[in-house]
Amino acid sequence: MRCADCDHDFTDGAQCGACKKHYDFKCAGVAESSYRKMKRLSWRCIACSRGHSSPTVQRVQPSLEDIMDKLNKLTDQLAPLSALIEDMKCVKQEIQEVKSSCSFMSSQLDDFVNKLKLIDGRVKDLEATKVELATTKEQLLSIQRSLLAKDQWSRANNVEIKGVPMKKTENLFKLVEAISTHVNYDFPKSQINYVSRLPTYNSKEKSILVSFVNRYVKEDFVAAARGMKSIQASDIGFNDSNNRIFVNDHLSSEQKKLLNDTKTAAKNKQYLYVWVKFGKIHVRKNDTSHVFVVNSASDLNKIV
Repeated sequence: MRCADCDHDFTDGAQCGACKKHYDFKCAGVAESSYRKMKRLSWRCIACSRGHSSPTVQRVQPSLEDIMDKLNKLTDQLAPLSALIEDMKCVKQEIQEVKSSCSFMSSQLDDFVNKLKLIDGRVKDLEATKVELATTKEQLLSIQRSLLAKDQWSRANNVEIKGVPMKKTENLFKLVEAISTHVNYDFPKSQINYVSRLPTYNSKEKSILVSFVNRYVKEDFVAAARGMKSIQASDIGFNDSNNRIFVNDHLSSEQKKLLNDTKTAAKNKQYLYVWVKFGKIHVRKNDTSHVFVVNSASDLNKIV
């Protein structure tokens, strides 16, 4: 074979896979071992590798009409671009407004969180105040109960007599003596500390208040009066009066109200007995039931 480069004969060489020309290994610029490892059609000579052997392509110049047509098509494609730009401007403005709104809301949220912390602190203070007020209320109720008990205790030696007609020239000591004689319980006048008329709430009549020196004399006097089923004004000299006379413990206004409420509740629940002894209100449903004392309005719940 003749080498396509040096034009010398050779026995073994390389063949270009593109132009099919033969070259000895020296002119081919490739080692025999490397060439053997290649696929037969993959090796290219220098001229083919550089593209010298590629056929020349004749370029056709576009016409003016083609150029104008392409420009018109490009113009048509770019026509929506202005509207798109305006839309993008609107979107950008809206995004900016959203960012401003988010920034404002963020600041508002921070203010809200701070106010919430402040409110939480005040709520805790209020809770502590609430506990303190509950304690103070309980203390005040305790003091009130104590004062009411002392008020009632200060009346422990007193008797209130209702239903005795009033006269301008009356002698209250004589009237008390007449009642004690009628109930068969005589006591010396020296056992009376003082005696006076006492205004009655919501009435023109006045009851008689008797303060005894000795409490036990007072209790025996009340017990004797209650032992009589009925005492009439006529029994002590008032022949022109049919008033019924009642001899009871002298109760405070609070105890009188509690007594009235107790009587109402007992009547509704069909209790048979409500009475006052030693200034305390006692209740009993029937002859076989137990007796309990009503000390406050809450005790009315026991009447069931």
